[in-house]
Formats: sequence, structure tokens, C-alpha cells
Amino acid sequence: APDDLIFYLEVFCVAWCLDLITDLVCANGTVVVCRIMIWTDNKNTFDIFNSLRMKPLYNEILKYAVNILINNNFKLHVLLLSGKKNVVANALSHWHNNVATNTHPGL
Repeated sequence: APDDLIFYLEVFCVAWCLDLITDLVCANGTVVVCRIMIWTDNKNTFDIFNSLRMKPLYNEILKYAVNILINNNFKLHVLLLSGKKNVVANALSHWHNNVATNTHPGL
């Protein structure tokens, strides 16, 4: 894993979400247009998915994510939200699972 592990994991999570959405949306073989919005509190992750430029170390993850978007006609919007406003993500990143589940019951 790279030195900036949290950044690597953030980018990996976006790609994993796209993979999961593909399984959920395309399970029956029907082609649909799907608009996907992902909020992040990580400026680097926001920049990568809005510029499609990154360090060579992350190129394979970005190419994987872009291939999912192209192959499934998905439209992706990655938006930036500060950690203070992104209560659930901020709580989970600090292992405060009880705060996350209290904020969003059923999580």
C-alpha cells in the first residue's frame, strides 16, 4: 500500500461503490442510465474524479472506475463536503460507529 494510505483507500472506496452499484443496477441485464453522486470529505479524491488526473500509482484504480462508468453508461458526480458537515463519514473515519448509527438509523 502507498504511503498515503487513507487517500488510496478513499479512491479505492469510490471504485468499489461503482462496482457494487453495477451489481445492483445491472443485475437483470437491463441497460439503464444511472446518475451516481458520491460525497467525500477528501479533497484529493474530489480532484481525481473531477479532473481524471492522478499520480501514476493510482492510475489502475482510476481506469477501473472509468471503465465501469463507460461500460454501464453511468454518470458520476463526486462532490466535496467538509468532514464537519459530513457527520456519518467523519464518525466512521474515527471509529465512532455509535455516532454514525445515531445520525443515520439503519446504517
